[in-house]
Amino acid sequence: MIGHAGTLTGPVRNPVNGIDYYLIDGGTWQQAHSEAMLMEGHLAVIEDAAENQWIAETFRPYAPRFWIGYTDFHVEGEFRTVDGRKSAYRNFAPGQPDNHFDQQDHVEMVVGTSADDGAFWDDQDSRAILPALVKVTPMPVVLTGPILSPINGSTYYLLSDSSWKKAQSKARELGGNLATVASLAENDWIVATFGNWDAPRQAHLWIGLNDTDDEGRFGWVSGEPFRFQNWDNWEPNNAFGAEHFTHIYPNGVWNDLFNHGLPESMRLHLGVVEIQRPYLDVRISEVELRWRTESALQYQIQQRIVEPASPWADLGPLIQGTGKYMTNKVTLPADSTHRVFRVVEVPR
Repeated sequence: MIGHAGTLTGPVRNPVNGIDYYLIDGGTWQQAHSEAMLMEGHLAVIEDAAENQWIAETFRPYAPRFWIGYTDFHVEGEFRTVDGRKSAYRNFAPGQPDNHFDQQDHVEMVVGTSADDGAFWDDQDSRAILPALVKVTPMPVVLTGPILSPINGSTYYLLSDSSWKKAQSKARELGGNLATVASLAENDWIVATFGNWDAPRQAHLWIGLNDTDDEGRFGWVSGEPFRFQNWDNWEPNNAFGAEHFTHIYPNGVWNDLFNHGLPESMRLHLGVVEIQRPYLDVRISEVELRWRTESALQYQIQQRIVEPASPWADLGPLIQGTGKYMTNKVTLPADSTHRVFRVVEVPR
């Protein structure tokens, strides 16, 4: 992991999309990718021609060329975005990409020194040293979803590459949390459903387990009890004293990790959002008992607990009969026990 790079300029906010951009000092594409992650951003993925033009006009005074967020590192000729999205927009120069000398796996944007130079893309040698354009977005975006799980009935979304904290913030915005994994079946379903989103590039899936409040005591951000766990060997280990957030490896086991994830090139950190099925908890706080009475009799209301079983017990004082219907309201305790009631006659 490299130290914090120098900033040539930024943050500069694009008035159209509201996103902040930084142009940072020179390094290889992999170094720039790592630095962008430390800034909780990404090398720039460009959505359309208007954004491409705005970038050229804004950053041309600072550098004639710089890294952006595309690579064909895994599949030659198949350029993909660094944050896990399959962006349709491309602006390669004529004859590019050409993978010159079979070593050009990453993309630079060439803006020249004047507007007459245009603003085109070119694949570039991975060892080249260039400034880099970083986008720091407020939140990740939804890659896919809603998807209903047959395991637990919850609804899931998959988020684009981001830090754990940004993924959790987006999950709350969607009405849920990063996923709670309660069983091996759930764990396997999550990996099978989302782990191959951008194959063959590996995805590491953020889930809602963390120990930010008390080091070593992991809990689900949803507040559910922490029962099931699937840690890799020797994990969690809190490497460097800063690993507080949990992700699922592509093979299904868990690891504690830094908020910004692993900086190595081409590892996606995708948030798995779970919106739990509404749980209907019906509580009756009061019952109304009604029976016909005789004036010559007294009546005693009794109750017993069904589970665990208990004997009948008097509930309240004796009630004098009137020869009419009697109504009596009984307040139930909030202890979730199942109770039954009866009225017995007591001669005077």
